[in-house]
Amino acid sequence: MRVGARLLTLQFLLASAAASATPQMNDDRAEQLIAKSRTTSVTYSLYNWNVIARPNQPSKEEWAAEFNEGSQHRVETPRARIIADCAALKGTYLDLESGRTISNSQVARIACGISSSKPILSAKWLERINSRFGSLDRIKVTDDSVIRTYDIADNGVLVNATISDLDGTLQLKNWAVDLVPSLPETGIFSEASLARSVVPEKYKQRPAGP
Repeated sequence: MRVGARLLTLQFLLASAAASATPQMNDDRAEQLIAKSRTTSVTYSLYNWNVIARPNQPSKEEWAAEFNEGSQHRVETPRARIIADCAALKGTYLDLESGRTISNSQVARIACGISSSKPILSAKWLERINSRFGSLDRIKVTDDSVIRTYDIADNGVLVNATISDLDGTLQLKNWAVDLVPSLPETGIFSEASLARSVVPEKYKQRPAGP
């Protein structure tokens, strides 16, 4: 998913991903927003902050970032990096702890917009909200293991997100720290570029708040 994935950790998404299937939508407006998130071609850099809830443990916080240009997409967290061609559904995942890489269509399905790695059982538009990044549409998406909410910009960028258990227990809260209509540098969508982070250091520090 776009971090913005939009996001639990990339490791969680890869571990829980099921075989791809056609989502079963029940809300036309939500369906349109999901499709827009997966096909946006705008150029942007999105810098997020994640609060990850852990049962019986203190919550964990970390930065995340997404970059997009045309059909090319990149995701970074402190522990993983992804590049994907969202039109061709080809992606490469690098686990920074093990050095292991995975290249397949499933990586792209996870990285490109609202994840299509698992069938969506329910998708509902909730409301139109105001934010410092403009007006956003909020939707709720449910699959067989989690409930996700997304705040989606008119151009398809996933600005904020939450992930909860089916009983409503929060797993992750994600919000945008900054959204800019440019990339930090060129050449960031090649496999070779995964060897280093392209996230400016200022976005790796905890912000004042959402």
